[in-house]
Amino acid sequence: MGGAGGHMWHPFDCPDVNSGQDLIDFFRKSIDAIKRNPAALKIDGVNLSFRLRENPGTPTGFEFVIDRGSMKELDVQGVTADNADQRFVTKDGSPHGMVEATRILLDIFNAAIPEIMPELEALGMTQNTGPFGLYFNTEFVLKKINVKEYPFNFIAIHGVNKFVQKGKKSRKGISVETDQGLLDGVKEKVEAFANEKDFRVYTSIPANVTKNVLLDDALNEEFTIVYKGFANDPEEPSEMGAGEGSTKPIKAWLLDVNENPINKVVNITDQMKTIYPQMSKKQSPYAKNIYLEVLKGTAVSDIVDGPTDVEALVDAVVVMHASRILGNAVLDALESDEFGSARDQEGVVVQDPEICGGTAFKFTGDFIVGGLATSFRETKYKKGSLLESFMPEQTNLNELDEKQYVILIPGGFKPPTGGHYHLIKEYDKNPNIRKVFVVTGTKEREGVTLQQSKEIFDVYGGFSDKIDFIMSDDPTPLTTCYELVKNENFVNQFPNLYFSIGASDKGDDPKRIKGFVDYFNKNPNLTKANVREHPPARAHLVDGQPASASRLRKAFADEEWETFKKLLPNESFYDDVVQILNNQGVGRVNENFLLAVPQSFLVEGKEQIAAKTELIKEEVTDEQEAAVRERIAMLMKNVLSEVGLDLLDFSDDGEKIKDGILGTLIDSVADQLVGAEEELQDGKKEISEMSMAAGNVGGFGAPIHPVVGEEDE
Repeated sequence: MGGAGGHMWHPFDCPDVNSGQDLIDFFRKSIDAIKRNPAALKIDGVNLSFRLRENPGTPTGFEFVIDRGSMKELDVQGVTADNADQRFVTKDGSPHGMVEATRILLDIFNAAIPEIMPELEALGMTQNTGPFGLYFNTEFVLKKINVKEYPFNFIAIHGVNKFVQKGKKSRKGISVETDQGLLDGVKEKVEAFANEKDFRVYTSIPANVTKNVLLDDALNEEFTIVYKGFANDPEEPSEMGAGEGSTKPIKAWLLDVNENPINKVVNITDQMKTIYPQMSKKQSPYAKNIYLEVLKGTAVSDIVDGPTDVEALVDAVVVMHASRILGNAVLDALESDEFGSARDQEGVVVQDPEICGGTAFKFTGDFIVGGLATSFRETKYKKGSLLESFMPEQTNLNELDEKQYVILIPGGFKPPTGGHYHLIKEYDKNPNIRKVFVVTGTKEREGVTLQQSKEIFDVYGGFSDKIDFIMSDDPTPLTTCYELVKNENFVNQFPNLYFSIGASDKGDDPKRIKGFVDYFNKNPNLTKANVREHPPARAHLVDGQPASASRLRKAFADEEWETFKKLLPNESFYDDVVQILNNQGVGRVNENFLLAVPQSFLVEGKEQIAAKTELIKEEVTDEQEAAVRERIAMLMKNVLSEVGLDLLDFSDDGEKIKDGILGTLIDSVADQLVGAEEELQDGKKEISEMSMAAGNVGGFGAPIHPVVGEEDE
């Protein structure tokens, strides 16, 4: 659905669900609520945000403009129909789908402004214009450019949001409470203008109950969990049944769940880490990979390390499986007049004041484990599919002397470097490689986002149609590569081809290729693919060391511009890449900053730290230091509260730790002051700037633990 609402809860995320019986009751209450008030279909369109801008040349003094929420000049000013082609460009010069979407939407809503002025004033949109004002959060669906196929063109108005400061140089949208009656009024008045463009307008798309919800049938479905080494009863060894597993109806499983393990962790086995190399030793029992392994018949004793973790794992798997199967039963009973069965969509959204504390939640059925991969290119692949629509260029393999390959290149690419570019290009120009999938994850790396990565790749350009980019929602991009090769529908599209991981010859990267091949050789039942090692590509060296994303991020943070230029594919990209990196994420405090060790702890001695302390006294007033401490303490409190801790409950020893962290951060701020002295008008920075940048100054390098599921490059 897009927008700034963030992650929407599954049933087991809701505070109502504390046991298996609670989950059953949750579904029954939700079904009753949907009968009273229809659920809303989840929409997969193009998210378009647009706001009012003052324009004295119009009859009302206002016009609508598109604003994507970046700090690009066109977004800050507002994108119009006339300059949309400047904001949305493609690397090959072909028309960008967003240009047409922008023109259509603005034509409709600008024509409607005189009619909807009372609603706009009541919503506060005429009083809150500009880049930090209110905006409509909408989903735009144009059949010929949209990823998912819908029967007609439409615009769905999700609500009114507000742009707020995200970092020093970025914005984000937050939801604001909106009168639904006013939104409905906007919808009714705009619809006449939309119809002229062959569009419909919705605020939400209702999904009504059209048949009985077969919840009891779903509860009676049998489910098998294989225990193997852990759960045999010595007094009744045959109790687990054939195959050392247990099979019983979902309802029976649920009644054995006495506590929702949503906040627990389990220790996974070395075997699981071999299958999923980037998984952390400690995992949430709701991890998708755990559930998928149980579905495949993998024994619990092969997933978790010891008997103490069995209960949490089994309970989570049961709740997740039940949420999926019961969700399917709900979706099977819901239909939209215009869109048909809810089962054919991505799910429905339910909101009721008596359920889940009034918070909206979703029933997704099979989509709870779907959506392995999507493409950077919005129009090529359907969301939720395993690239099932792809067909490679046809070649007569009998005419080729050497083996032909599909290469999967996993990585963070935050940001992409000259090393990444040359790696992809080397595979691209190899005549024995038929297709290359570059798989990247959604997680930020030190403030660098997926969106920035995509924009930088677009700046580089120069790849053939052989190259496709995939966004991974898995714990790591490498996990997605394994899952793609396990998927028969995906593999069948490349008959007689060989699959391999792509990597450079730097460091241990070639081991990734060997590990991939060895894993499938040891587990031939997991794939129909021909898996074979392909030689790694040559690493791109800069000053004798491989170019890497971490080096590029450091050069950017330290303003080492000569090194920064060398790490790019070409120096000519310098201005564009710097602009992209400056638009978002710069100066933002990392929410996980407590998991990182400041560089000063690692490389500086007591004398250097003491010297910094003296600098603080010279450069920062007591009031300024107190302000920084207050800001950092607030940030610490927010982070700690996310994991159930309270800054005020620290013991005496804990207070010393807290003061040590605060002191070190102050040291880092002082260091930043001294380094930037020449740029200061009065020899000092404004304390507000320092406090906002506290997460970036001084260097937050070496993590205490690797972040779960992340690859460095």
